[in-house]
Amino acid sequence: MFVWDDYLALADELSRRSSEENCMRTAISRAYYAAYCSAIAWYEPRYGQVPRPVVNRRKLGLHEALWVAFQDPIHQADKRFYKVGARGDTLRRHRTMADYRLHYTGNMGAQTPTILGTARNLITDLGQM
Repeated sequence: MFVWDDYLALADELSRRSSEENCMRTAISRAYYAAYCSAIAWYEPRYGQVPRPVVNRRKLGLHEALWVAFQDPIHQADKRFYKVGARGDTLRRHRTMADYRLHYTGNMGAQTPTILGTARNLITDLGQM
């Protein structure tokens, strides 16, 4: 079985290898997918398929819906749920910029270590829940 955390190790390696934009963008993307796939693997056995609500007449995509599900008020007794959802949504936004935007907003080289740390913290929180 594939270990999604291995994507985070790859992201670390890429971010250390070079400060070139292609390495930074790929590191951000791999860190996101390490967190996202770890969260899906944690969520679905416990709660079933991630609900995809309609917000402002738009059905949420699966990625956004996962992070919304973690922030659902039914989990408010355990603040880690909200934290996982908030961190995941932050990572999703960075991954979207890294994968799809011609110009990355902010200093990618300076932000990449923080983004990778956010993914690491999210995965750690999942392991403690």
